[in-house]
Amino acid sequence: SVEMAATKIAFRYDAKLTGMTFDEISADPIGFASKLNAFKSLYKGRLVIRDYPARSVSPFDLQAHIRMLARRHGFRVELLIVDYADELKRPKKDNPAYAIGEVFSDLRAVSFQSNIAIWTATQTTRAGYSKARLDVDDVADSWEKVKISDVIVALCQTSEEVDTNEMRWIIVKNRDNQRFSKPILMETRFERASFRQK
Repeated sequence: SVEMAATKIAFRYDAKLTGMTFDEISADPIGFASKLNAFKSLYKGRLVIRDYPARSVSPFDLQAHIRMLARRHGFRVELLIVDYADELKRPKKDNPAYAIGEVFSDLRAVSFQSNIAIWTATQTTRAGYSKARLDVDDVADSWEKVKISDVIVALCQTSEEVDTNEMRWIIVKNRDNQRFSKPILMETRFERASFRQK
């Protein structure tokens, strides 16, 4: 993460993996440990969370960390979640749009060279916040991000849906399939760091 502290992110994973809210985890640490152990018995794998100051690391710095994990700990990374790519270190360019585009290009290179999937998030434009349905034109800062990304999922939420804890997910770009998908209505559960299809 180049946006949040690792401890905060870990807390969100704890909520997601156990289905407990933050308050429930704090109030019942024994129950939390039991649920986490039950999850670990069903699903194998490891999770590494690392935080960095904003704009301090490049995609290739992340690749160096991935290689270090493999070399020192035998940890094979299959998925890299970058929270979020807009806050990675940017090359010095006269045009900021091309600079962020180069960041996304470098992430794509890391994905290819390291044979891993990379997932990140970005913001919508200011006008996008008031839209009931987002499109690729609503991606903020640079069209380069759209050109480089293989799949783009838009999370749309009107002010009314905020009150009802609902959100719509729409695939607005899929390099290997149709451009648009039918919106999927989701129930949001931020206190448990989860979504569920309605």
